[in-house]
Amino acid sequence: MNFTIAMKRFAAVVVFSASVATADRVDTNVERDDSAMQVAKAWFTSLMQGETAVTTSLSDVPFNFDGKQQVQTHSDLKQLYDQVVAKKGKRDLKPTSIRVKSCSPEKVEVILMIEDDDEGIDVLVKPGEAFRVVGFVD
Repeated sequence: MNFTIAMKRFAAVVVFSASVATADRVDTNVERDDSAMQVAKAWFTSLMQGETAVTTSLSDVPFNFDGKQQVQTHSDLKQLYDQVVAKKGKRDLKPTSIRVKSCSPEKVEVILMIEDDDEGIDVLVKPGEAFRVVGFVD
């Protein structure tokens, strides 16, 4: 086989391999972002409905609580969620829109826009086998 034909075949294989790798990466990112948005929505909804055990199960520690407090254990986090529900009560608030603001391999920042509110809540989600919320700021 002459050199020119060999180089053309090599280039075709490289281009095909790169396009497959890019497609896999895009699919993985879309799946990761979708999973992060689903977990953020479930976390928020469970907290608003006063289901703090569910909220805690969707969380991981260390947890950045509203940018003001770093919670180190699941039991402390559950207590904090219970205090929030006791103080504010159960509410029927739901996100009107959800989008990914930013992402890295370590975390996905999801913005939840809440009905009857013109501000959003930033929810930080840690990707992995089980996606978990690791913080929020409202």
